[in-house]
Amino acid sequence: MLQKKKLDLVSVIIPTYNNAAYITEAVDSVLAQDYKNIEIIVVDDGSSDNTGEALDCYSDRIHYVKQSNQGASAARNQGIELAKGEWISFLDSDDRWKGDKISRQIEQLRNCPEAKIHSTNLSIQRNTLDTSDFFESINLPTENEPTILTKPFEFIVRYRYAWLQTTLIHRSIVDKVGYLNTEHPLYEDYEYLARCSLESQWLLSSVPSVEILRRETGSNLSNLRTTKRFESLLRMLEINRLLEKLADSKNVDRRGAKAIRKAIRDNFSSALNFAAKVGDIESIRSLSKEASSYLFPSIIIKSFLYRVKCKFGAAQAIHSRST
Repeated sequence: MLQKKKLDLVSVIIPTYNNAAYITEAVDSVLAQDYKNIEIIVVDDGSSDNTGEALDCYSDRIHYVKQSNQGASAARNQGIELAKGEWISFLDSDDRWKGDKISRQIEQLRNCPEAKIHSTNLSIQRNTLDTSDFFESINLPTENEPTILTKPFEFIVRYRYAWLQTTLIHRSIVDKVGYLNTEHPLYEDYEYLARCSLESQWLLSSVPSVEILRRETGSNLSNLRTTKRFESLLRMLEINRLLEKLADSKNVDRRGAKAIRKAIRDNFSSALNFAAKVGDIESIRSLSKEASSYLFPSIIIKSFLYRVKCKFGAAQAIHSRST
């Protein structure tokens, strides 16, 4: 718990879209924080359900604004414009915070004034009620509490850390990096955090502060990303494009550039693997051209083509004999 000092105002931005069934849980988890100097901004991204009615009972405790449907990034950007706090944080409308999230982060940041960003571990709960620890799932070592990341960009790239829900960012950093990129429907939060990581040291806590709830509502912001058949392939390609743009930044040092190239290499390899599994020859060909400067096309790409040819060629031969 924080000692009695003037508490900085923390702005919490909650974007939502057709999530009336769960939005109140998210709001309640913020109101239950033991850190009390908080403003809550709910940005309704054009919901057609009764989200507004569900929030009527909070009218004196939140700032609710509705806009036309423009996507999660635009909703978060609207929240940033309205925010008055010295610190900015985000929460998806289908997730929940632990009660001491903000107080722990503010206290640790006070003890490390050179850091202007703080992120934490999180727990992911799926419909089956199985809960996983994110840091454990990516084999992230957590020897210190908190860990000071002096090169946070490398961490973001290596672990593809894209959890805005856990992150507290000083207003000076937000003003410097600008808004979230509305041109990227996938992993816009990843790209935003990567830009932030170039501007400040970063504190990382191994204590989970957020419950990410994977609920199959068909309408929450997270599930909007998982409805396409080639989700994995699109994700990897999107990450590649984001990383290549970041590589052009003047702030990326040699180690950061090396981390980017490795991540792009891994992403292309994963994308090719995915295309090979589903037998998408055209995607393999287009990926081969795009990946030529990162992979060894004479070895890796030809092997993918060979595997697919063998797998589906054999299947076609069997089919032909049977007919």
